Amino acid sequence: MGTDNSWTLTLAVLRASTAIVDAVQEAVAAAGHTDLRPAHGMVFVHVAAGEATVVTVAEFLGVSKQAASVLVQYLVDHGYLERVSSPRDGRVRILVLTAAGRDCTAVAGAAAARLTAEWREQLGPAEFDVLAQGLAGLTAGAAIRPAW
Repeated sequence: MGTDNSWTLTLAVLRASTAIVDAVQEAVAAAGHTDLRPAHGMVFVHVAAGEATVVTVAEFLGVSKQAASVLVQYLVDHGYLERVSSPRDGRVRILVLTAAGRDCTAVAGAAAARLTAEWREQLGPAEFDVLAQGLAGLTAGAAIRPAW
C-alpha cells in the first residue's frame, strides 16, 4: 500500500462500480422488476447492442457458455428476452429484448444517467470528462464480469 495511490484508486473504482450497480438495481426493482439481479442487467447491456447469442453473451461477460446459458434461459423464462432466427443466418438464434426487457433497460439507463450526472456536477464537466475518458481507455475490451 505504497504512496502511488494504487490502493486508493482500486477502492474508488470498486466503490463507483458498486454505486452504479446499486442505483440501477434499486430503480429496476422500484419499476417492478423485482425478479432481476445485477448479472441480468449485464446481459441486457450486450443484447441491447444487437446480434447477441448465448456465445457472445458468454464472451462479453467473461463466463462459460453454460453460465451464460443459465442467465439467458432465466431471462427468457421470465419474459425479458426471446430467441429469434437471425436475419442473416436462419440457423442462428439471436437474443432480443421483449417489451419488459426494453422497459428494464430504459429504467436502468436512466438510473445510471442520473448518478453519473451527479458525479459530473460534483467534479465539474472537464474533470468528469477526463476521468470518464481515462477509465474508458484503460478498460477498453475488458470483460464485464457480473456480480452474481
